[in-house]
Amino acid sequence: MIQSGDITIYLFRHGKVDGHNGDVPLSDDAQADIDRAGSFVAAHTPDGETILLLATKTVRSHDTAKRLGEMIKAQNPTLTIEGVHDEYAVRNPDLYLAGHRVEMVSNGKAMSRQLPEGTISGDAIEKLPFFGDFFRAPDRIGHWLVHDNPPGENATAVARRLLNYCRSCADTSTEKNLSIVAVSHSPVLRAILVAYMGLSDPGEPNWVEPITIKLGPNGSTIQFRDIIQPLVV
Repeated sequence: MIQSGDITIYLFRHGKVDGHNGDVPLSDDAQADIDRAGSFVAAHTPDGETILLLATKTVRSHDTAKRLGEMIKAQNPTLTIEGVHDEYAVRNPDLYLAGHRVEMVSNGKAMSRQLPEGTISGDAIEKLPFFGDFFRAPDRIGHWLVHDNPPGENATAVARRLLNYCRSCADTSTEKNLSIVAVSHSPVLRAILVAYMGLSDPGEPNWVEPITIKLGPNGSTIQFRDIIQPLVV
């Protein structure tokens, strides 16, 4: 039961990067997409409200959230922007390799760098059943999305985790409205769209493209592009 005021969650993909060979920074031309997204949030947030910025621990997510906050504040100085908070709930899917959690990257060598030195080579990782197919797939995230038994979270589990986090934001006695800007990664957005909007996988979302989730005492909705649907929570 939602006990607070209305809560709006803007779940964004991070800004543009030049590949996924590890924890790479934003590209030099990432700012234009961030500016458009910040203007969008500012235009849809009433004066005087509070916006909470959430990010994952990746550089691309954290820096996108920071720049979004700066743009939103510049567009509407009446808004209260809380600093970027690393929120574990909006992270990429949990995948496990050699007893360690690993991030989705573009090749076995980049994945091996996430493990203690000497654990397993990149070439060996690319010969493992799931990871070999993952790295060879034309659409790596699409391969994970339809896989029913990856070595970690599948798409349904990721979507449920995100929705449960969003629902938990209503567990408060305050009656004030709240907007949350959460910067995550494309697997998370794609999982939400398939699980809770019933959409065919749209492929990679655009850079800094949002899913908008609204939770309120009079009903909840989820929106992607020009499609808006009731959200059953």
